[in-house]
Amino acid sequence: MNDSVTFNGITLPSKFPPDFLLNHVFDYEQDMKGMGMGKSFEFFGNGAKAFIYIYDKNIIVPNDVDDDIVLSEYAYAFAEVQNYGGPGFEILGNHNKVIFNDVVFANNAFGYVEDVSVVSLLFLTSLRGSFVKLRYTFINDEHVKIRQEAFSVFMGEFSKVIKQQK
Repeated sequence: MNDSVTFNGITLPSKFPPDFLLNHVFDYEQDMKGMGMGKSFEFFGNGAKAFIYIYDKNIIVPNDVDDDIVLSEYAYAFAEVQNYGGPGFEILGNHNKVIFNDVVFANNAFGYVEDVSVVSLLFLTSLRGSFVKLRYTFINDEHVKIRQEAFSVFMGEFSKVIKQQK
């Protein structure tokens, strides 16, 4: 796999610390009408998976998380996760904004059961005229502290990659 991948002028490395490797790149359609064609980048590591979506819905996306267009897209992404539901689905917090390395993300957390209990974190920001969405999901088991530490390292590096391209 190459050292990096680029889509819509946004470059991602093929690996993120601590040990997340790019597994696959998919075409990503945000809706059934083909609006928002983009790419989904699938990373796996440390008992977790991270999907990074870069898309634009065929509109000019402002580089401001507080803009109505970005907030509306976050609401849509949030509803999409809620509709996914699944056994034991619950919202684990309130919608908020978080800052990593001076990059602002709209954020929330969800819990549900796949084969095991999992926690899924949703983040959305904008960069270079595109939405950048992250779904980070990890197993909620006796190793949850280790998985949370791995998330902190991943998110620190991911936000640095975004910040460097602002």
